[in-house]
Amino acid sequence: MEPLLRGHLISLFEAYLAHTGHAEIRTSLITSGDARFLKKLREGTSMFSVHVYDKTVAGFAAIWPEDLPWPTDIERISQSDLVPRPRKPRSDRAVPQAAE
Repeated sequence: MEPLLRGHLISLFEAYLAHTGHAEIRTSLITSGDARFLKKLREGTSMFSVHVYDKTVAGFAAIWPEDLPWPTDIERISQSDLVPRPRKPRSDRAVPQAAE
């Protein structure tokens, strides 16, 4: 499944970038929250969850140009489709202990 989802994300990036001429790093940051996400996808070094996939697709859906058809083989997810992930309060997170 990961190769399929990776391919979907790369396809979205490539179609969007070719159409808009926007910078890869900026587009990667806006859609995924990681300026190097596209680079890591292409290199095969990015590990991502389904949540990150959904968040990135929703990021593209939010900025997708009206005159560019959405790829038919990729389900379009909107920001409202995302389910927030619960996060522990900072005080509950483990704090690394200094070595003695």
